[in-house]
Amino acid sequence: MKTFIFLFTIFIYSNINAQTKSIENLIAEIDNNQIHIVMQYVWYPEMKSEQAEEIIKMGKSVTPKIIALLDNPSKGIIAHFILSKIWEKNWGDGKSGNFVSINDNNFSVIHNELKIYVVYTSVSTCDFLYSKSEDLKTNKAKWEKFVIE
Repeated sequence: MKTFIFLFTIFIYSNINAQTKSIENLIAEIDNNQIHIVMQYVWYPEMKSEQAEEIIKMGKSVTPKIIALLDNPSKGIIAHFILSKIWEKNWGDGKSGNFVSINDNNFSVIHNELKIYVVYTSVSTCDFLYSKSEDLKTNKAKWEKFVIE
């Protein structure tokens, strides 16, 4: 019986450890370059990331690990998209994207209160996305407050 309990304990621990490794590996593979701009009457950001989709399937339990990424310049936008998808039922109305034109080759879009800047060279090519450091920090604080409430 002791052998059975020992083996069962190791089995449970290895499954828990495997899931932890999995989330860490998935987090290592996500970045803001997996967010793309799509034009269908209006321009809007869209996430294209198998790793992010896997994280979303894990649900709200991964929230603390994703919140930790929100002020990271290379992962903050995709982390925001992941959390927005996980918590979408809790957002309510008025949180969707708003397009704001800046100039000929730049514009910004607000996605669930995070301002995202888009730089492009042609209508069909998005060169890169970014959010300002202060916007990422403010967004992180909002998410921390949101999940506590």
